[in-house]
Amino acid sequence: MELVTKKRVFVDIETSLSIGWFWRTGKQYVGANQVIDGQHTKVISVHWSWEGEDEVHHVHWGLDKQCDKKPIKKIIEILEKADEVVGHNFDRFDLKWIRTRAAKHGLFMSPYHKIVDTYKHIRNNFNLQSYSLKYCCNYFDVEAKEDSGGVDTWLKLQLQKDREAFEHLLYYGDCDIISTKALYYKIQPYIQYQTHYAVKAGLDKYCCPECGTSKVK
Repeated sequence: MELVTKKRVFVDIETSLSIGWFWRTGKQYVGANQVIDGQHTKVISVHWSWEGEDEVHHVHWGLDKQCDKKPIKKIIEILEKADEVVGHNFDRFDLKWIRTRAAKHGLFMSPYHKIVDTYKHIRNNFNLQSYSLKYCCNYFDVEAKEDSGGVDTWLKLQLQKDREAFEHLLYYGDCDIISTKALYYKIQPYIQYQTHYAVKAGLDKYCCPECGTSKVK
């Protein structure tokens, strides 16, 4: 029986392709000036699920509008409520894009969040051939990532505003949350805790940092 309340949230984002111009195919350098104005990378959707619930939520940029202010505003709200934010490669990818787009839209976002990055924890504590979410899930025998459908999904979504491709990407993002949750619970007993929830709830430090029980050994 859990004696403490944990506000732990699992988060993932899906981002758009940058669209630019080039003269010919082949190996070449693509400069920042070749990205078409307004066609730089944005956040298509944000996905999250709180610990203790089965449902996965998402907010997207709108198939026709393709403006990411609404999803960015929502995910900032989620981050501010959480004691811990769990994501795979979250520090280097998701969090930076959320912050980048928040600044673009003039949305305030705290620079202080307690992040539990499963990518970092697995790299620091395990030896695997790859640290991608898909490989880690397969290795640890937990629910693996779904197939995104490749770049065609993004091209159809962004250029053709294809509804089927859009729905598939949202489904893909939701499944990433399910995979991240399963992976986190698999590795949790082997990594150091990030938040002492017992102390946070006013219990003694020797109590279990996760559930708060005093029956420890």
